[in-house]
Amino acid sequence: MTRILTTITLLIIVFALTACGGGEDKPTATVTPPPTVAATATNTPQPAPTATATPTPPATTAADAPESPLAAPESPLDAPSSPLAAPESPLPTPLPEAVYPEVTPGAETGVLMGRIVTTYDQQPRIMAGTSVRLGTIFWNTSNTDGASATPTAEADGVFVIEGGSSPGALTDDNGIFVIENLSPGEYVMAVGDLIGMHEFILAENHDDARVFKVEAGAVLNVGTIEVNLP
Repeated sequence: MTRILTTITLLIIVFALTACGGGEDKPTATVTPPPTVAATATNTPQPAPTATATPTPPATTAADAPESPLAAPESPLDAPSSPLAAPESPLPTPLPEAVYPEVTPGAETGVLMGRIVTTYDQQPRIMAGTSVRLGTIFWNTSNTDGASATPTAEADGVFVIEGGSSPGALTDDNGIFVIENLSPGEYVMAVGDLIGMHEFILAENHDDARVFKVEAGAVLNVGTIEVNLP
């Protein structure tokens, strides 16, 4: 109720003040509306848009990139070899199997064949193109009575090897040699150059020359013979 009375009192005061000032003419502001401008729509043809090709920049390859000045320099030291590298085998390399040709001896002559291998460098190696010569043994079979006797291990003998006339042959690429048309008898063998480096094949006792006995109508294959020649 008090609120309504207060509102009415305020309205009365406002009306009183308005009545007091009503005798004076106050200028009034005239608002002139702006002229209306008619907008005319003109259908102006627009040029068709044109597509402009934009060049594609070339691709940058790794070669175009500048080298970094901070690249790691190459080491002047060689890379150490691995201590775990497989050691060389101490076992010798096995030689290929020897393949001998088939030879038919004569009725009154014999054949001697074999293979020459050197162990000069501690590694068995086939000797190709090596000369093999035979020397005929002449036994001293006379006893103190002047009668002949059968040669024995204790019998003395001599042999002769001549480079031009003694029977012989050259080894092939596999170290194989074949000496044909041999007269029946007993021979010693020399391997290598008779004028230069050569080696006589010795018996098991390494003191006497090894004796090779050739028979008529037979082939004597002596197998692999080891020498110590370079």
